[in-house]
Amino acid sequence: TSVNNAGMSAACPPGYTFVFSATITANGPGNVTYDWEFSDGHKTDVQTLEYTAAGSKVVTASWEVGNGGEIGVGETYNGWARITINDPNHQVFPRASFNMACTP
Repeated sequence: TSVNNAGMSAACPPGYTFVFSATITANGPGNVTYDWEFSDGHKTDVQTLEYTAAGSKVVTASWEVGNGGEIGVGETYNGWARITINDPNHQVFPRASFNMACTP
């Protein structure tokens, strides 16, 4: 799991949209279900990837920070996101962490 920018400053609002990505690899045909979890407690809906053969696919999720009042001017927000594979093999992957300083 990775994030497009691990540390930055942005005017708040509008803030900044962090984009997280992960590569999911399947050994053969079938479906893989997954979801994203974020440090503020929200999760995405469960998503399904269909594989017709072995291979890898990149999935992404985005999170806008600094436009919803979760951080004030002059403050720094430390957050993370991680992906969980629900099926066929339940796996929780390490967090991709970031920090954002909110500027006027």
